[in-house]
Amino acid sequence: MSAQSLVRTPRDGMERRRRSWPRRILRAATGLVLVLGLLAVLGAGAQALVQHRNASEHPAPGRLVDVGGHRLHLHAEGPRGTGPTVVLEAGMGTPSTAWAWVQGMVADDVRVISYDRAGIGRSDDRDGPVDPAAEVRDLRTALDAIGEEGPYVLVGHSLGGLFARTFAATYPEDTAGVVLVDPSHEDQYTDLPPELQATVDSASTGVLLMKVASWLGVTLLYNPAEALTVGMPEEAAASYAAWSASPRAASAMAAEFEAFDVIADGARDRILGDLPVRILSADTSDASDDPSQTALLERQLVLHEKLTGLSSDARRTVVHGATHFTVLTDRDHAATVAATVLDLIREVRGS
Repeated sequence: MSAQSLVRTPRDGMERRRRSWPRRILRAATGLVLVLGLLAVLGAGAQALVQHRNASEHPAPGRLVDVGGHRLHLHAEGPRGTGPTVVLEAGMGTPSTAWAWVQGMVADDVRVISYDRAGIGRSDDRDGPVDPAAEVRDLRTALDAIGEEGPYVLVGHSLGGLFARTFAATYPEDTAGVVLVDPSHEDQYTDLPPELQATVDSASTGVLLMKVASWLGVTLLYNPAEALTVGMPEEAAASYAAWSASPRAASAMAAEFEAFDVIADGARDRILGDLPVRILSADTSDASDDPSQTALLERQLVLHEKLTGLSSDARRTVVHGATHFTVLTDRDHAATVAATVLDLIREVRGS
């Protein structure tokens, strides 16, 4: 072997470094996977402990009712036999505690029931995708099981407005009226201009990031949904915050967001005849400094006006200064909602 053959050339070093890059990348990727796996295990353990504590600190205010294969959580207040009975439908992935102000105000005079859809709050999960027809059957089955009697006034906030309309169209003989509180519209995501579609897409990405953050336990340290509890009654706010930090909350939100078109189709083209329908619109954006959010709000107000075509007895009112969330969480705004519900009930009784 010659001395020349033992000399390492620059090309030799480059070749070795080139061959080593795949190994380095593989080692880095393996390390990242291990770190993420460890964080997931630690996060899951922390979530389990916290959710166990939350369950004891914030017991279910209502009862679990078997509807065939899973149970729904129903919270009933107010005197029986006053009729019609009010049923509250919460928004996308939102537990029934969001109705705390409205339910307390309405319960002084009438029977009022809030509940959690399958997979949300205290209710069990259901196998299979979100199905509006199955959701309203669940609700009707649960009401019958606990001996509640119609007719019902369905009150739906946000996405809950679509479920309320589906219930009214499916069971018209058991529906006395509908109140839609800053409701979703079936066409709100249809034919959006590019800048507004980008805003909706970013919201979808945010929902997915919340799922990952909850699995890793990040939401136990920082939970942006807590901002939505400002103004709520203390116990309801604590219960809502505890729920919103859980992986189930992120999964429920994602499931209903992804199923929006299916949920919308459950209410689409189903006119409610002369059924009393009252529509309440919030006129303030949660992000007024964002032009795209302001544009989405203006578009939503136009769609709300179209909802007056649902019935020959439909009326719309603007709740000035309310946002999509404060229409329920602010006591004064919630009082407007409660007054609208009670006024409709008085009209129904008078007729």
